[in-house]
Amino acid sequence: FHTLAARAEPLRHGLREAAGHRARVLWIDNDRRTLAVMLRAFGERHDIVPATSGSQALALLQTDRRFDVVLCDATAPGVSPEMWEHVRALDATLAERVVFLRSEIASPELRDFIARAGVQTLQKPISVEDLDRFLQRSPTD
Repeated sequence: FHTLAARAEPLRHGLREAAGHRARVLWIDNDRRTLAVMLRAFGERHDIVPATSGSQALALLQTDRRFDVVLCDATAPGVSPEMWEHVRALDATLAERVVFLRSEIASPELRDFIARAGVQTLQKPISVEDLDRFLQRSPTD
């Protein structure tokens, strides 16, 4: 996963460049190996909070919404348009910082939802370097 090539769409809402910013990231991925790689790759530069499902992430967000970005592997259990709607009901501003990691073969339903809701995406595979550049952003005022 750490040799991934990327096409990351710029985040349209809520983030701007800030040199040296330590991002706080909720990372939803059911692949524990990917989570371990991301923690090793980014743990010293960013605060990564892992979740293995959309429901685990939603439970965490009930009490803690202080994230710069929520990265969701679109194939993880419970990561869905409904999960995003729950995030939006909890905190509309945070919902603007939810980013779906998706592949070219994303389902038509997911592609339609992304287009309709204007949800941000990062195209998988993505390189560690490109993802690090993305995470070097901070919340706007």
